[in-house]
Amino acid sequence: MLWQSFFLNQLTIGQEIPALPPTGLKEKPHIRLISLGGTISGTAKERLNVTNYGAPRLNPQDWVDALPELSLFARVTVEDQRPAGEPPVSDTAHWLSVARRLQEIAMDESIDGVVVTHGTNIMVETGYFMSLTVNITKPVVFVGPRDPGPH
Repeated sequence: MLWQSFFLNQLTIGQEIPALPPTGLKEKPHIRLISLGGTISGTAKERLNVTNYGAPRLNPQDWVDALPELSLFARVTVEDQRPAGEPPVSDTAHWLSVARRLQEIAMDESIDGVVVTHGTNIMVETGYFMSLTVNITKPVVFVGPRDPGPH
């Protein structure tokens, strides 16, 4: 019973969305959200369908629009870097293109951090490749789904 109580408390805490931005936040950071596609951008006809999903793929701006609370904490701008005819995401030319773009962002003083959405099949390999090829001191976070989202 104790573990159930802990889980429910953590679940409740994880879903709280503050009504106001954090105190002491002088200026909202500018976060660039880059979509590389994969499961995280897939949709299904039914919200709980986690086995039969895919097209149409969500535009990354749809995520930002669906979470207006983000604007309390950051200014989020999006880029769609999904490869044409997705997959393959592991195409070397595409990885190099993304690495060049991340390097450009590294030099852009108006951007404070990057969130890269990615499918889970090769997210680790992509992140590792970027860590070897991009010289960036800003936070870069790769995120992927456990299952497709309820869109």
